[in-house]
Parts: sequence; C-alpha cells; structure tokens
Amino acid sequence: MNLLKRMLTLVAALTLAMTALSQPASRYPTKAIDVVYPFAPGGAGDTWVRILVPYLSQKWGVPINVINRPGGSGVIGTMAVISAEPDGYTILFDGLNTPAVTAIQASAPFKWTDVTPIAKVTSSSLAFAVPADSPWKTLSQAIADIKKEPGAAKAGVGGAGSPATFALAKFFSSIGVDPVKVPRVIFDGSTPAMAALAGGHVHFTSQPLSDTLALAQAGKVRILAISARVRSPAVADIPTGLELGFPGYDLGTWGAFEGPPKLPAQVVQIWSDGLKEVLRNPEVIEKLKMRQSVADFLSPEDTRNFLEVEYNTRLEIAKRLGLRK
Repeated sequence: MNLLKRMLTLVAALTLAMTALSQPASRYPTKAIDVVYPFAPGGAGDTWVRILVPYLSQKWGVPINVINRPGGSGVIGTMAVISAEPDGYTILFDGLNTPAVTAIQASAPFKWTDVTPIAKVTSSSLAFAVPADSPWKTLSQAIADIKKEPGAAKAGVGGAGSPATFALAKFFSSIGVDPVKVPRVIFDGSTPAMAALAGGHVHFTSQPLSDTLALAQAGKVRILAISARVRSPAVADIPTGLELGFPGYDLGTWGAFEGPPKLPAQVVQIWSDGLKEVLRNPEVIEKLKMRQSVADFLSPEDTRNFLEVEYNTRLEIAKRLGLRK
C-alpha cells in the first residue's frame, strides 16, 4: 500500500510539473519582451521595428522593449539573441545582417541558420547619395571619377555586411570597378554613416531611401539615384540606376523578425500571426509608406527560404569580389 501511495504521489507530481512547463508556452506572452536591433538608433530598421511592436504590445497586453545593441557590424546584438534562452522573450530584428555578415565573415561566431525565422515584414530601396557640396551632380559623373581613381573616394557603409556593402560591391563590379579597391569606412548602422556623409567625412554611400531623404530635403546630402525598378513617389525627380544605364545598381534592403535557436514552434506562430495582422493595418501601411518602405510579409517557412537565397546571393558576390574573409 505504501508503495502504491508513493507511485501515485510521483505520478501526481510529474503531472503538475508537466502542466507547469506547458503553461508558459500556451499562455505566451506573459511578461515583457525584448526585441534587439543590432545597430544604432535612428536607421530604417530601427524605425521599422518601432512602428510595428507597439501594435503587438497592445494586442498581447505586455510591454515590448526595443533595445539597440550596436557593435561588431551587428555581431554583438545578433549573438545576444542567439545565445538567449529560447523562450520567446528575446527576439532579433534583422535588417539583412545575419545572411550578409555570415557571407562575408567565414569566421563569424554564428551561421545564418542559427536563428529561428519568424517573419519577413518590410522592404525598401537604397539611395546612392553624396554630400550636398560634392562636385558630383549625376551618378555618371561619380562613376567616371571613381573609375579613374578608385582609391580616392571613400564609401560610408553601415556595417561590414550592410546593404550598402553588397549594393556597392555588385554595382562597382557591374561597371568594371574592383570594389576591393574602393575604400570603405564602416559604421555601426546607417544613421552614423549618413551623418558622416553629411559632414563630408566620406564621399558617397548607398543607404535606405528612408534614411537619406530627410537629409536630402534639408540640403545636407544629394541623392543621385535609387536602387529600384521604378521611381519612388517620394523622390519622383530622382532616376533609378536602371534608367541611368546602370542595371547593376538594384539591391535593396529588408527587415525580418528572428528568434534564438530552438524557439518553440508555438511561439513562432504567435509572432507570425500577430505580425501578419499588424501589417494589414492601414495605419501601419501608411507609416511605412511615409518612411519610403512597404509591408512585405513572409511566413516562417518562406522567411527561412528567403534567408537562404539572401545568404547564397551574398556569398556568391563576396567570393567573386574577394570580400569573404
């Protein structure tokens, strides 16, 4: 009888333990969530995530904190998420960085497959810009001078694996300029890169249009072209690279939510469903439009496939141009 009682007590204890373990997942979220953006505040990705998360916070009834963790071209913030507990309370907002950094850095401390894809949410074109007092008035003028002396013009990029790094590398390669010969000044995000451009510390850059437009309207920088198939209504007077005869200037940027390895499928689905709903909100669509960006949702599986294509595309570019180290 004592043995039977002990067995029944053990079964009851195990049942209670299993119930306790399953409750947090079924009730997720129950506490504040940290969303890490691995670059400085103020850039396109930082703005996108700050547009979206308040709607999720309101929907779920928990605080969602956006935390900027710049450093190491996005590596520090990304590693903070990859090494976090996979409980859904530490999430990464990735703006191209994960597949790009791992394509360039063979020794990167993580692989693009280390993250758990949740949802791609936004996309935007880039703008080729120069300081307002630059002698270059057109993209053709800039390219002519860069071709003559590639080492004389410094490019500002918001990270070793930033959109600018690949957009400019692909562009220069397409016009016969060795991108390795063009000096790059690496910043922790597009905001400091744009500040350096406005201050004349670099000669040109290729940053999200949303990050460039305000400085252009303030007369601090000049936009020479955008990396899009058609002109943007926000800058209808600015031609595309394709229009100007430079089809190689066509890479843009995007934003996606990702989690640490082994993030439970239930948590992934809750996030994906929530983001899909948020991105249908007319108010959100308008806010993104004001930032020259579009809602561009992909499911977790489609996001994973997208990340794989992005990685392979950038790995090919990095290898071909000698950028991989």
